[in-house]
Amino acid sequence: MFSRKQILISVFSMVILLVVGVIGFCATEKISFFEGLWLTFTSVLTVGYGDLVPKTTLGKIFALVIIPLGIGLITYITGAIAGSIVEGKISKTIWRKRMGKS
Repeated sequence: MFSRKQILISVFSMVILLVVGVIGFCATEKISFFEGLWLTFTSVLTVGYGDLVPKTTLGKIFALVIIPLGIGLITYITGAIAGSIVEGKISKTIWRKRMGKS
């Protein structure tokens, strides 16, 4: 079962990844803060509108690193939250059945 601490750490890691992504894209692509934020979110969330893409080799390498990290973190966070919800419901159901039998 996932604890709140694990979920908070993973969400905090995601925030750090987004900050690093914005700074990295702004530095490698010489773009504004908002464009860096947009590029980071569309890359990490695998939306990929294509309106803003890395043009430099360093920016493309940076994207190759940040995209899998983002996908992994989002998958982990989603699983942790879903697991907590499901296990919480299962625990309550088992507790109710035990209380009903006693």
